[in-house]
Amino acid sequence: MTSEALEYLERLAKEDREAVEKGAAPTPEKLSVRSLLRLFGYAKRGRLVNSMIRNALEAQGLRATPDFESVWIDSEISIELDRETVNGSVTAMALDDPTARIDALAAAHRRPEFVDPDKPLRDATTVMLLEDYSQLPVTKNRRKIRGMITWKSIGSRLSSGVECSLVRHCMNPHVQEVRLGTPLLDAVSAIASHGYTLIRSPTDEIVGIVTASDLSMEYHELASPFLLIGEIEKYLHALVHGRFSIAEIQAALPEGLTANGTADLTLGGYCRLLQKPENWDELGVEFSRKPFLARLNAVREIRNDVMHFRPDGLDPEKQQTLHGLVEFFRHLSRMGVVDTSASSS
Repeated sequence: MTSEALEYLERLAKEDREAVEKGAAPTPEKLSVRSLLRLFGYAKRGRLVNSMIRNALEAQGLRATPDFESVWIDSEISIELDRETVNGSVTAMALDDPTARIDALAAAHRRPEFVDPDKPLRDATTVMLLEDYSQLPVTKNRRKIRGMITWKSIGSRLSSGVECSLVRHCMNPHVQEVRLGTPLLDAVSAIASHGYTLIRSPTDEIVGIVTASDLSMEYHELASPFLLIGEIEKYLHALVHGRFSIAEIQAALPEGLTANGTADLTLGGYCRLLQKPENWDELGVEFSRKPFLARLNAVREIRNDVMHFRPDGLDPEKQQTLHGLVEFFRHLSRMGVVDTSASSS
């Protein structure tokens, strides 16, 4: 934790407690999640970063509302006293929201462009072509949506010989929308069915639109680390396959687990197995043990991070860590040092 973060939290806690002692209501400090991360010297959230911030808040008797981990990174949060009310009485600590919600996606906070229903159709299609949009909300204000104009709605009417000179002639009056706070999985189902969903705020404004394309990009951000880690684990299995006894594998497993073969090893197990020089020598490889294990330990930490939904994705350094080790193993495979066919037999 940076000295700046410590001083900031200590000041807030002191000011809030002094207000309580005087019988006044503490004034929560408002800032964005991004600003909170910056105070601690980070740009993105992650398991270790989140734990550090939570522990620092708890140490000062503070909490973030809403939970800094589950909202969009540019959302505004309040830092306030956690255990003491304005009357100084002790209250139960609120549970941090465990549900991933639509709010976590950046697209849910990017206001869409709108088109007036009485404008010529070319006004809508020009914007859609220039911006590569598949749809536009049709409205005269941001609260009452008249419909959606899409390439499908335009094409279906033109192919049927229906007049389509104005936007209103070609729009679909049925609109898919969800509110901020909707569980992400519920929103995904709606987007899969309609290709998009508008996002409505508590003040009843349309504040975002999440499309199937947005979900595809989000899936790539979230899924690629899993795929890379899975590839690394398969290469590791091929590397150690048939080289160690059950007793040696058992020694690398946590207490209480029984080894039946190398398939029982996790990333942590591979680290424990290969950190012993005598086990490393059994591999018969020419690359150095210490830098390899340092990279493998880094991947193990990343795996723990990506096992939880992280709307910010991995930072570039961690992505490079995964890609670097995958490329390393691919090179070994091309050189015949790692035989992936043997591990599947």
